[in-house]
Amino acid sequence: MNYIFENYQNITLRRIARHFGYSEPYLCSFFQEETHSTFSKIIRDFRIKQAEKLLQTTDLKLNEICDSIDYSDVTHFIRDFKKQYGSTPIKYRKQFS
Repeated sequence: MNYIFENYQNITLRRIARHFGYSEPYLCSFFQEETHSTFSKIIRDFRIKQAEKLLQTTDLKLNEICDSIDYSDVTHFIRDFKKQYGSTPIKYRKQFS
């Protein structure tokens, strides 16, 4: 998990599999068994958490935050953020201003 979180900006299941010498299907099963979550959800949740920190501590624009956490679509990011925190990123940021 440390490897994933240290490399979350450009991590893929394929890269993890190569790095540790496992197959992708094995890693999918491993993540599901050990975390009760999927690899994609783990990465998405971590990226959203990183965005939360950036919203609280910087004045970066949403597209800059998306770039820094490797989210290619701002609209998708807003939807995922709202799903996790119950608020849009802009409203969330205003709470900390």
